[in-house]
Amino acid sequence: MNPSYKPDGDIVWLKAPRHRPLVSSPVLHDLEAMLPDHIKFLAMNALVGIAAGCTVASLMIWADAGGLGTLIFETGSPAIAVGLLFGGFSVTFGSLAVGSAIMLLHPKD
Repeated sequence: MNPSYKPDGDIVWLKAPRHRPLVSSPVLHDLEAMLPDHIKFLAMNALVGIAAGCTVASLMIWADAGGLGTLIFETGSPAIAVGLLFGGFSVTFGSLAVGSAIMLLHPKD
């Protein structure tokens, strides 16, 4: 939900519009129907955070920030180093996204 501010400083919470699913599948439709709203909320925010973490890790390797890309690809097993880097960034950014989404929830009256 997005906050909107009144001139007197109060916050008015707006509901996010419902969108159609990206993939139309009977299996996904059944899964979506089975999951409670709060689980879908957490999963979507976690996926956004994981995607952001993977993007940042990729950009750090690509830009060779601090010689990271060179260091990774000069090792004997770069797959392990890349996996650990992506795993760490995914957990960190996924947790950050979920935690911030929970803290920004509008309290029920």
